[in-house]
Amino acid sequence: MMTSSLENFDSEALVDPLTYLTYSETIRYRAGQEIYVEGEASRGMFLVLHGNVILTRQTCDHPGLLAIYQGGDFFGEVCLLSDFTNRETALALDQTTVMAWTPQHIQKMCDDSPRLALSLMQRQVVRSMDLVRQIERHSETAECRLTDTLLRFCECIGQEDGDGWVRLRTLSHAMLAGCTGLPRERVKTELNSLVNRRCLSLSWGEMRVNVADLAKFIQPTPEQGESGQPPKRFKRASGS
Repeated sequence: MMTSSLENFDSEALVDPLTYLTYSETIRYRAGQEIYVEGEASRGMFLVLHGNVILTRQTCDHPGLLAIYQGGDFFGEVCLLSDFTNRETALALDQTTVMAWTPQHIQKMCDDSPRLALSLMQRQVVRSMDLVRQIERHSETAECRLTDTLLRFCECIGQEDGDGWVRLRTLSHAMLAGCTGLPRERVKTELNSLVNRRCLSLSWGEMRVNVADLAKFIQPTPEQGESGQPPKRFKRASGS
């Protein structure tokens, strides 16, 4: 089985698209609102200005979480391919504002500045490399898919809460079901199991995740190493 690894990749070597893009319209989305849907014609490229966006794709007969994008991240670059349909669904995780460019606008800017086309191509290649690992994850057990999804949310939007715990705002059963392909009742059962194992703590409006203990439930990837620890660092909670 082939597994991609980005641990030796130098992200600073990428050309920054913002150097060549012009300002465009901004659009606001409410929490849970779809930005675009898998199978529909591509409507353009987007830049997250505020909030968080998740991308899911139907793989292995069930939806799976592909990526979580935050402020400053681009998505939808496939609009550069003519008559291209979206291969994933983009959803606002919370109140989100994006800047949008139509495919025609992007094409004109690429014609005027080939460096913009290069920068977008670089990012698409990097994401394709990482997609291999995500597809492999989606073929694993229900417990592993849910565990991996929770860890990825911790990596992207979690706040360090001391003693190996990371704090997240509560993710609904519907949201986790959409990211893992599990029925809502199965998500609830698996979450309760993690609570009983003291890997997860649930309270009104937030959840706390013990990332070290939770990572033991999935096989370590090259990015995690033999310890199974998530590769990224978490934000510190305000005031800590």
